[in-house]
Amino acid sequence: MKNLVFHLGGMWQNPLVEDGLSKNTEFATDTSKADAKAAYPGMSVSLSGFSKGQQGTFEGLWKNKMVEGINGNLAKLPQYVDNGVNKYETSGGSTATDYSLQQNIQDVSQFYANLLPENAGFWSSTDEIMDLKQTNPINNENKVSRPVSNPFYITDPWPEVTDVIINIVAKADDPTVSAETREKTKPYTTEVDGKKPIVAVSIDRDRLTENYKKAKHMNIQFHFSDSFYKDDGKTLDSEKIPYIVINYKNFNDKRFDFQPGDGFYIGSVDNFKYPLNETDVGEPGYVNSIAKEVGGASDEDWSNPNVLKFGAHLLNNFTDTYDADNYPESFDRAK
Repeated sequence: MKNLVFHLGGMWQNPLVEDGLSKNTEFATDTSKADAKAAYPGMSVSLSGFSKGQQGTFEGLWKNKMVEGINGNLAKLPQYVDNGVNKYETSGGSTATDYSLQQNIQDVSQFYANLLPENAGFWSSTDEIMDLKQTNPINNENKVSRPVSNPFYITDPWPEVTDVIINIVAKADDPTVSAETREKTKPYTTEVDGKKPIVAVSIDRDRLTENYKKAKHMNIQFHFSDSFYKDDGKTLDSEKIPYIVINYKNFNDKRFDFQPGDGFYIGSVDNFKYPLNETDVGEPGYVNSIAKEVGGASDEDWSNPNVLKFGAHLLNNFTDTYDADNYPESFDRAK
């Protein structure tokens, strides 16, 4: 809670954007100031790193930036009003006119989850992007062979890591057909009927641990085909990248141990490699940093506009994760 007050206080003391609907963050909560003070009596943290030694307290936070009211605070924020949200938390006494932020998040999550047909791992809003499947290598400890899939799962050289390989392939680049056939296929376009393409992918925790039951980490690797690169053939074009929804499946109460070593990568230096073999894993150039691949000056150039644009096209959706602390009844049903 001290960290929360510290960072929120800092955000509220400084403009976040030069232009836009708001230059500061608004406080969206149904918790009253009295309840917060009762739970954390006398709490005060220094905001010296942000505002010349000023103390951050619940009194100051509620007074300075919270939209007044308990349930009415969300009614003044355009991003909530536009979606019909008028309260923060779902409660047993909800009426037909109540629509909470919690329910809105669940509804949006379910919408993206429903993009994928049942038992499918990959879906695209345009037929210009194909679902390029390949046989999953027999490299798990039980030597269980999986049928063709996209994404597919490979055990990393570090045994606690499972690599999740996602093939995003323009039909014009289909490596399974002849060059003559590809030449007759219309080129990939960045918009279809005025809309950006959307790709939805399912990452199944059961598949992560099937490769290695003690797996604690995952590396998610996008393998884009040539049409998603600039003319130099070496730099991903952030304008061409579709919106990518990643639906995490079968996580429930199984809290995966996400660490800084987990992450997103682009593979490989050959732009797109099909089929990707188990022997490729860990080889030089097998994966590249997103920052470097989209034209950043270094592997850590995360402030590069192209990197930020790539990140804005990526949505992580935990479709079946429940809050066991606050909603045990839902959690029990989920199990």
